Amino acid sequence: MPGRLHGKTALITGGGRGIGRGIALRFAQEGAAVAIVQRDEPSARATVDAVVAAGGIAIAPGGTDVSVPEQVARAVSTTIAHFGTIDILINNAGIAGANGPFLDVTFSAWQRIIDVNLSGMFLCGQAVARHMVEHAIRGRIVNVGSVNSFAAEREAAAYVAAKHGVLGLTQAMAIDLASYGITVNCLAPGPITVERNAAMFASLQEQIGTGVPLGRPGTIEEAAAAALFLASDEASFVTGATLSRSTGRGPAVYAARPDRHRVLRALRGPRGPGFGDARLRRDSGRGVGHCRSHARYGLNRCCRSMRLPYRPSVSRMPQSVSIHAPSPPAW
Repeated sequence: MPGRLHGKTALITGGGRGIGRGIALRFAQEGAAVAIVQRDEPSARATVDAVVAAGGIAIAPGGTDVSVPEQVARAVSTTIAHFGTIDILINNAGIAGANGPFLDVTFSAWQRIIDVNLSGMFLCGQAVARHMVEHAIRGRIVNVGSVNSFAAEREAAAYVAAKHGVLGLTQAMAIDLASYGITVNCLAPGPITVERNAAMFASLQEQIGTGVPLGRPGTIEEAAAAALFLASDEASFVTGATLSRSTGRGPAVYAARPDRHRVLRALRGPRGPGFGDARLRRDSGRGVGHCRSHARYGLNRCCRSMRLPYRPSVSRMPQSVSIHAPSPPAW
């Protein structure tokens, strides 16, 4: 039986290690040919060897720094020359960079993290999307964010800013590319055990058990399964959405008022979409927070411009809950 990505070609940035490597292996298992883009070329080659050893098809287009436009263009053109097309982009490359107190962060450290974690996604997304549009490919783009796309943490200003930017970039891309049949979504993993943090997570089992409702960090395979869904035909009506692999600690659980959970529970059920993976919505590009103008104008202007049907919505912002359900406008 053919896999869920049979006949597709996927370009995966940061595919040499961690979550990116896991996505490459899973996509190849599901029938996709994969191009592994990694600055560290030996890591890319190692992933290619693992895919091929498992019976898959893979190439490494050479060492690529996603923050350098010329190197991105070369990786994309090499992949197209080898496979003939690109159907899926996994925008996964990122760095933690030099973290420290906000007052001590140098501009060069700030710039490097923004260049790789945000500008790199723009460059790769634009290059691949142009190919998709030119060849009428109804493609899939998945930008990998983080739980830091929704909430900050200490001594990580540049990283948090970049990951917040990934969320906004995803929604902007989704709206601009929707008319071409290209979907753009964000995967925002919570704590995932990878090579570089395995020892640290092992030493923090008690804290993780207390802070994460499921009592454990996620696995690379679980993150890859989420990416597979967003890249597959099963997600053909999902765009501008964020799938938070957060083991229950999604954006909706930041409660500032005691009535917040009662409102969400009434709307979505005890453990429905209001919790954990709250931002995955089959809404054709209307991201969370876009419908706040309903209360003032009775009409979502972005919905009118996209000719989307009116539907009441809940704005799930960290500090408050707003329910907007006025009478539908007479269009």
